[in-house]
Amino acid sequence: MKSPFVFFADVLFMGFISLLLSLVVFNYFLPYPYQLLVSILVSLLCILIYYHLSRQKQNHLKLKKTEKVEYEKLISHLNFSTLEQQVSVVEVAVKKHGLLTEKHQGSLNIKDKFITVFCRFGFDKVSKSDIVRAFNMLSKNHKAFILAETFDQDVIDFAKRFDGRIILVDGKTLYRYLKEHDCMPLPVNAKPEPKNKGDFKNLLDKRKAKNFLLFGTSFLFLSYFAPIKTYYVVCGCIFLIYSLILRFFGKDFHANTNIK
Repeated sequence: MKSPFVFFADVLFMGFISLLLSLVVFNYFLPYPYQLLVSILVSLLCILIYYHLSRQKQNHLKLKKTEKVEYEKLISHLNFSTLEQQVSVVEVAVKKHGLLTEKHQGSLNIKDKFITVFCRFGFDKVSKSDIVRAFNMLSKNHKAFILAETFDQDVIDFAKRFDGRIILVDGKTLYRYLKEHDCMPLPVNAKPEPKNKGDFKNLLDKRKAKNFLLFGTSFLFLSYFAPIKTYYVVCGCIFLIYSLILRFFGKDFHANTNIK
């Protein structure tokens, strides 16, 4: 995510660009005093719109980052828990629906729904024999929910052979369920990270090189129509030089925070 300095620098930058572009456009429609006034108003409007959209995006990224931290802590907790503790986590969430449950041999029977839940979190992947073992423990009309962090594709394909009586639930699905019902087993909310006031890495984001190249060429082109050409030529040259700096000296920042 962007640091506060970079965020407000982007907002001011957007206002500056919109002001220069507005001066070019309104130069053909309004006399000088009015074109400057209208351009300033348009610039302020663009700043407000950009600020609102950017804040929404920032909040969305922050939420995803928080969810990623919560998910990792939940999976870590379950992987290091005993089978009995894993079942207890699910039992708390199920009981919030007012359903009757019963623990039996490391599993959780949900009587009203004819479902048996098997927790298989740990550092060993779920195997085909685990699925067969769970199926053999089912009563005639029961279905099995097998919970684990991930499942291999061959295990997923094997589970489909049991006519829908074996349902695999991965860690991300369980996380969303526990989060929705406020049943997280630990206070896994992410702690706010200390603010790094010297974080300028977004200013060197290599992916922005194309944007500044577009800005530079656009301003050099608009200098032909602008009333005060010097400003547009100077800005265009600065953008082009900065785009070259980002292209050859910039860095890639790829932060994956999605919980899919």
